[in-house]
Amino acid sequence: MKKRKGTDRVMDAAAAALSAGESGGGEIVWVKGTGRACEKVLAIGEWFRGKAEYAVVLRTSSVWAVDDVVSTGEYEAGEDTRVRQVSCLEVGVRTK
Repeated sequence: MKKRKGTDRVMDAAAAALSAGESGGGEIVWVKGTGRACEKVLAIGEWFRGKAEYAVVLRTSSVWAVDDVVSTGEYEAGEDTRVRQVSCLEVGVRTK
């Protein structure tokens, strides 16, 4: 059996969630990604855009991320922590 990519599993799960809802403009299923995951999120949106029964929305945003740097020693709360803002790509998919 061929091992499936993570992107394929996400597309199948989103398609199943959409088909479980009402036809004719049900709820929007959002897929979000930051950093290197933006390319995969875009691929998911493009895949759904190629299907006639789905409407796709694309938007960008910024989110705050907290990085906790843990050394090989014991972890102490608040030590080596930084907060940064990262770009986020969001793809919304719904049935038409």
